[in-house]
Amino acid sequence: MIKQKLDAMLRLIDEEGADELILTDPYDMGYLLGYEDAFATIATRDSITVIAPVLDYYRAREMLESDVTVLGYASYKMNAPDDIKMIDREELMRMLIGGGNKVIEVDDTRNWLISEVRSKAPNAAIIDVREKILDARSIKTQQELDLMRRAAKITLESLGDVLEEGLHGRRERDVAASIYRHMIEKGSDGVAFEPIIGSGRNGAKPHHTYSDKMIDKTEAVVMDIGARYRLYCADITRTMLLEESDKFAMDVYHAVKDAHDQAIKAVRPGAKARDVDAVARKVLEEYGFSKYFMHSLGHGVGVEVHEKPFVSPSSDDVLHENQVITIEPGVYIRDRVGVRIEDMILVTSSGAEIISK
Repeated sequence: MIKQKLDAMLRLIDEEGADELILTDPYDMGYLLGYEDAFATIATRDSITVIAPVLDYYRAREMLESDVTVLGYASYKMNAPDDIKMIDREELMRMLIGGGNKVIEVDDTRNWLISEVRSKAPNAAIIDVREKILDARSIKTQQELDLMRRAAKITLESLGDVLEEGLHGRRERDVAASIYRHMIEKGSDGVAFEPIIGSGRNGAKPHHTYSDKMIDKTEAVVMDIGARYRLYCADITRTMLLEESDKFAMDVYHAVKDAHDQAIKAVRPGAKARDVDAVARKVLEEYGFSKYFMHSLGHGVGVEVHEKPFVSPSSDDVLHENQVITIEPGVYIRDRVGVRIEDMILVTSSGAEIISK
């Protein structure tokens, strides 16, 4: 998978008439190399060099293929074992600047690297191909889909374990901690994002995380969780209505579930993302809850928990086969109740498949 992706990215060098491809975004490096903790990656037609933190050198060497050169980076001259190939900041900048008169730049988070290239090599052409890589990331290979299915399976099994333990009488943070523990025990590489456990009024805060609040058996509980497995993310939300939940909360739940189901039916290759979003909003409008739906309907998922395509009223994205998106309508009525239902959806040749059943 790594060689296939890198071959595709190296074609960008020829397409853009450039000398090298410089990657500095962690998620792009994770996507292309399976290792996301490098400071930078320099790819030419003949070689791939990864600049890794010196403290992470051995792990990088284990994770990367044998034909990838790994250099240990420290910002200043320092001693290191003989088997670590070391460079410092000065040598790193010399490598970035000395690659030729054209540089392809993919940069989101480490702007200082490219800023130094611009200042020290003003004649170098900086060509940003970030969007091309994001487009490539949005179409999943079979191997990527297998990893995402595994992340979803870990997430749902962990949720099942926590529900068996019970929610009533526990603090939100205790439930969040249990989710995390079960995911790790089941093989995840951590969480894709900080868990959201919002009970009662807290469920009406879309970006609530967790608190010391005790969960009462009359309250709806919004649980937005996701495992990360070999760099790939899951993102799933369930709203639990306990045995004593009031009728109004149940009415809101059924409205959100209907919007969720109808939106999934609208997913297919060639569909405009904003049209899928509009389906869910129309359903909630019919129930009288549309003004309480305050976010986009969904987003792509992959090595990042939020990536292309984006399913929102303002999106210009069009859905393509083998993209994985979320469908997550929600209703948030302040000081009363919050309900969100979110599934991971694979765009298939004929429509949609729910990965997170």
